Amino acid sequence: MDTWNKSREDIQQWHQEYQYQKNSVDSDNISKFLMWPKGVAHPNGLWMDDLYGSLGAFSFYAALGGFFYHRIAHTRTRLTVTEVYIYMRDVFTFHDRTEKKPIIIQNGTQYFCHWNKTGFIIVLASTVIGEVTTADWLNYTVARAGVVSKNTVYYPIRNRDYRDLQLRHKQGGDLVLYSNLYRVPLYPPKVLEFDQ
Repeated sequence: MDTWNKSREDIQQWHQEYQYQKNSVDSDNISKFLMWPKGVAHPNGLWMDDLYGSLGAFSFYAALGGFFYHRIAHTRTRLTVTEVYIYMRDVFTFHDRTEKKPIIIQNGTQYFCHWNKTGFIIVLASTVIGEVTTADWLNYTVARAGVVSKNTVYYPIRNRDYRDLQLRHKQGGDLVLYSNLYRVPLYPPKVLEFDQ
């Protein structure tokens, strides 16, 4: 059976039905914390490469590609897997977290970066502020090296900014990204037998 054709080449349906393995990249809190000093220390986010800039934390997945499934005895079945696919999936949602926290620590809106037309920077204080308070005045504009010009002033960008833009222009939405599928033929095929 060809799982891609069976799902009518609908990648979301295919992912839901045949994905069986997930490996997350830079999605744990330690990895995210280590990005702060690196992003702050380098002007215009130069330390961050295109992969991190476009995806941030994401996941690799493996999904069943081709297989044969048949009964070999009255109560025994054999599954022969002939290929799998590896791909990347990343979900961008612009809704803030809603988990309950103590009254003195209330989630603000998630911070993305400080941005201008020449690049972006990460401001550690803004990252922390978005995690522990809803106060807006703490998300401030930053001038690199104290110089005020169109190339050195950076503006904070947060989840709420994007949601406001969506509502104002009645456009945009959440985003699910998939990479191309990388086919991995299995020679010899993997054979599993099990009782029904």
